Amino acid sequence: LGGTWDLAAGDTLRLRAQLERTSGNLRLQADDDGSGLMSAGVREARISLSADGPDLSASMRWDSERAGQVNGSFKSRLQRQGDGWAWPEDTPVTGSVRARMPRLGVWSALAPPGWRLRGTLDANATLGGTRGAPQWRGTLQADELAVRSVVDGIEFRQGKLRASLDGQRLDIQEFSLQGASGAAAGGGLLTVKGFVLWPPADGASASGPMGLRMELNARADGLRVSARADR
Repeated sequence: LGGTWDLAAGDTLRLRAQLERTSGNLRLQADDDGSGLMSAGVREARISLSADGPDLSASMRWDSERAGQVNGSFKSRLQRQGDGWAWPEDTPVTGSVRARMPRLGVWSALAPPGWRLRGTLDANATLGGTRGAPQWRGTLQADELAVRSVVDGIEFRQGKLRASLDGQRLDIQEFSLQGASGAAAGGGLLTVKGFVLWPPADGASASGPMGLRMELNARADGLRVSARADR
């Protein structure tokens, strides 16, 4: 990685900063069985931040041959306070995120030891509102989701997610996972619908940790819970 920065903080703020890939690549787990690695084929990885007086902007870009693409942008404004600059909670913010991630076993890095995760992700969202009350709008879509732990007998596959963001609310229109197929029967199906709600901007607390509220309805239809014959 290589970086540059240039800052002038006087009567007028001027900032240019950037961190980017200069050479090299990443080797990622190709599938959920941990049997092979592959080159990500990184073409570009960059984060930039700039300020011209009160105008603040940032961008990020990840582009690779086999590990997906992510593009993001962000804009807001600073306010002069005394000898410095501040970013009040009521300052408007705008931005966008577009991500396409292919099926990779690299998601297993987010799971406990011995667990394997897999799936694709397609996300498209825009940001509005203020710093204190950001409002996201967009869609999340995932396919070929799978989770497995051989020791615990957990094996779900052929998962699908369809969800939308609206302000401080995530609506789950469809989430499903198939159970592992047994010797004599299929693995059945688990489906979930519902929503997740962020705490409101004025600080009023809803029920749940940190003001988070969820309502989820789950249905299991012939679901094979354990993939181990001894359980």
